[in-house]
Amino acid sequence: RGKPTEIDHLNGFVVRKGEGLGVPTPANRVLLALVKLLEERGSPRG
Repeated sequence: RGKPTEIDHLNGFVVRKGEGLGVPTPANRVLLALVKLLEERGSPRG
């Protein structure tokens, strides 16, 4: 807990690869944004 996730490494890769190939990755893009937002705000779990 309190550790950064691997979202950039895993989902970020999918988003970047999709961009490079011209393939839309809307679900991955939203997931990436949501997890990064949660990371910035801190975990709501105690």
